[in-house]
Amino acid sequence: EHNKHRKKSEVESQDEISDDDEEEQYTFLKSQPKCIKYGTLKPYQIESLNWMIHLMNKGLNGILADEMGLGKTLQSISILAYCYEYLHLQGPHIVIVPKSTLSNWVKEFERWFPAIRVIKFHGKREDREDMKARYFTTAAATADNRRPTRTLPDGSDDNSNNPRQWDVCLTTYEVCNTERKTLEKF
Repeated sequence: EHNKHRKKSEVESQDEISDDDEEEQYTFLKSQPKCIKYGTLKPYQIESLNWMIHLMNKGLNGILADEMGLGKTLQSISILAYCYEYLHLQGPHIVIVPKSTLSNWVKEFERWFPAIRVIKFHGKREDREDMKARYFTTAAATADNRRPTRTLPDGSDDNSNNPRQWDVCLTTYEVCNTERKTLEKF
C-alpha cells in the first residue's frame, strides 16, 4: 500500500517469489529519506536501511552489528525516518539505549532527524513521575500514530491536536523495566 506514496526515482518495487511460491512485494530505497538532514547516508548505510525495511515488512527482528564508527545510530534513526516519510507513521517509538549514550542519542536525533519529536525518559523517580503525568497520559496512549495532514508555515507537522507530545521516547533498559506499566501502553 505504501509504495504508491513514493516517487519511482527514489524507490524501486519488485516482485519476489517466496518459499511458498506466493508473490510478495518488497521495498528497496535508492536514496535516503528526505527528512534525514545534515548529511548523506553512505551506500552501505542505505543497504542496511533496506535490510531493516525488509525485516520490518516480514515482522522479523534484527541486530545491527559492525565496527565502531560506521553509523549504527544513524541507520537506526533512518528506519524511523522511513516510517515517518513513506508510511506516514509518526510514532510512538520507544528506543532503548545504554545510559552512557542517552544524551548522545538525543543530539543525533536533533541533528539527523529534526522533524521528529523526541523526549528523554530518564532521571530520578520524582522526575519520571512528572514526565509520566505530562507525556504518558491515557489520551497520549490512544492517539493516532499517523502523521498530521496539516503543516505549519515553517513546513513542520501541525501537532496541535495531537494529545501525544512526543514521537520517540528515548530511555534505558533499567528505566524500561522500572516503568514497564507506563510504557507498555505505548
